[in-house]
Amino acid sequence: MNIHDIADAPVDQALRAARSWKDGRTTLQTSVEELRTLGDLPSWSGQASNSMRHRIDSSAHRMHAATVAAGGTAFVLESQARLVTGARAAVRPTLAMADAAGMAVTADGTVVPGGGGGVMGVVSGVAAVVPGSPVSALVAGATAALKAAIALVHTTDNAAGAVIDGFCAVDAAPSPTPVTISAGAVAELVADPDASAAEVFIPDSLQYTLTNAQRTSLQDAVVQARTSLALRGIDPDQVEVTVRDLNGTAAVVAGDLASADRVTTLVSGVGSSEPGKIVGTSATAGRIAGPGHAVIAWHGYQAPSDPVRGALPHHAQFGGQRLRELQGGLRVSTGGKAELQIVAHSYGSTVLGQAASDPSGPLEADVVHLVGSPGVGHDHADDLQLRSRDGSVGEAAVHAWLAPGDLLNVPDGVGAIHGPSPMSPGFGADTLNGGTPQDRGDTLGGWVDGVTDLELWARGETSSHSGYWSDELFLEKVR
Repeated sequence: MNIHDIADAPVDQALRAARSWKDGRTTLQTSVEELRTLGDLPSWSGQASNSMRHRIDSSAHRMHAATVAAGGTAFVLESQARLVTGARAAVRPTLAMADAAGMAVTADGTVVPGGGGGVMGVVSGVAAVVPGSPVSALVAGATAALKAAIALVHTTDNAAGAVIDGFCAVDAAPSPTPVTISAGAVAELVADPDASAAEVFIPDSLQYTLTNAQRTSLQDAVVQARTSLALRGIDPDQVEVTVRDLNGTAAVVAGDLASADRVTTLVSGVGSSEPGKIVGTSATAGRIAGPGHAVIAWHGYQAPSDPVRGALPHHAQFGGQRLRELQGGLRVSTGGKAELQIVAHSYGSTVLGQAASDPSGPLEADVVHLVGSPGVGHDHADDLQLRSRDGSVGEAAVHAWLAPGDLLNVPDGVGAIHGPSPMSPGFGADTLNGGTPQDRGDTLGGWVDGVTDLELWARGETSSHSGYWSDELFLEKVR
């Protein structure tokens, strides 16, 4: 931006743009409030109801992030327009004075005596070379003032642009995927869930290790996974949902491990060892699995029962060993042909970090997703000992996710409970919330995320930590 750009700056347009952003914020906020009311159906309960409410919350939180972005952009635009207005008001009289005195002003703000031509140009040009002439002092002062104006506007304009980039680093929503409802999906949705649960086969190797309550939970979990598949229009019988004995642990598997091109292991966090929790994880497996993609709802370690115990590492140390054994078995049983993906949520990501801590026994994984992570016990993604199917270590893709309003969010550069946040650019994840670290707006993007979180928490919106499983942006990335 040169001195003449400042003098002719269209600040009125910038102010109108700021007002448009303000109006957009108001419209978005109204839409957010209206969206939240859609979940107020007290008489409706069950898996479909919970899924609906989680999806509404997830969408509302994402819209709220856009609301914060719009409000922040309006504020920055208006502030910069006001500053440029002041600079323009100071520059114009100086330029007018120079013109009247026959002086020229270059783009960089240098005042040139005599450069304007005419009689006044001759006079100013001659006067400027006279030792001690007041014209020389006037020229020097005017030049200094104009250059200062350029420096001020240039610096603040760059800063404003960077801040707006940070505000506008809002995750794009995925394109809606048309769903064709198969006949098998329709049949599943109208089937009697109790009758379906009674037909679930429990392997003989597990029969004597399970309580009646655990057996019932597994049966319900299979039904919920089948329902999730059916809600996506997929015939559950084509994907197949079973209870499997994986290294002595009962797991629900959506898909065929023997023929799948991709096998995903879901690793849950705090509270996931409580009775019935595998039902929810299995429902998530059904939201991800599909033809050629098998998903394991794995609850193979004793998870901490509350966040206080979740701050301790010993649950993760034990769980890490079990996870490493599971993944090693999967690599062997799939013949090394399938891509192994791990989706580790909350404390489950800490378990993954422990599993990937031993260089002499790397964790078998080609892709990992660290979701709502309190830290993985490592300073950098490259510290994770992950072995890909080609036998290489350190080449696996590492993705980090943190939803707006997730209570585990911490500012970039501040350590999470179990080490640096995987969402910090310094951690080195390949993607953050599905985009490159640069797409997030670097440090400013993290600051904007923090502002969004504070606004959501102030409203009492604290469900984001469990909302990933109904977020289509996230689900599409792991399917």
